[in-house]
Amino acid sequence: MRGLPPMYRVHCALNRTLSTELQRMSNQVTLRPCRLSDLGRLMEIENESFTDPYPWAEFATHLLLHRRGFVVACADGEVVGYVLVAREV
Repeated sequence: MRGLPPMYRVHCALNRTLSTELQRMSNQVTLRPCRLSDLGRLMEIENESFTDPYPWAEFATHLLLHRRGFVVACADGEVVGYVLVAREV
């Protein structure tokens, strides 16, 4: 349909054990582009956060195809969360 804005799929998670503490130290959380080396940690967070987690292949595919829409949140040098954004076609 012409004239309609594009649809986006967003998926995100934050390590539950850190979420309360991070609210207090939000000025110390930084965002950066996701790296392939982050995927192991992201799977840990995903499995802690969802009963039906995305598989590793979904994260790897997203990283390859939508790199600019894949950001991780870091606190004290540790990945503590992430955001995925992809345009639906």
